[in-house]
Amino acid sequence: MSEFNPRLAHLGIFCKDLDAMIAFYTREFGMIVTDSGLGKSGKAATRRRGAFLSADPSEHHQLALIEGRDPETLPTTAQISFLVPTLGQLRSSGPMSCRPGSPCRSSRTTATRGASTSTTRTAT
Repeated sequence: MSEFNPRLAHLGIFCKDLDAMIAFYTREFGMIVTDSGLGKSGKAATRRRGAFLSADPSEHHQLALIEGRDPETLPTTAQISFLVPTLGQLRSSGPMSCRPGSPCRSSRTTATRGASTSTTRTAT
């Protein structure tokens, strides 16, 4: 029997400001918008704007952003991690997580796991 080894296909975020989130992920992580428009969301099939983004040209989307979260609600995403080649490259990239106008709420956190390094940015 083969080993069960699932991998993450994509992540969806229900956001307050779709345009700000698109700008953040395209500017800071080099993602591109692969698709966008008005679609149905949730059990009530509410029509909302959304966008699909990817940093991998072979993937239609790695990130789905859907607009419509109440501006008064607290963030529900605790963290999203991106792998970087080395901790040194991460450190030399300069502060990028909470520039004015960015939809984020915390500063950079780094963690190393063996040879892999991940960086965490929390977007609101």
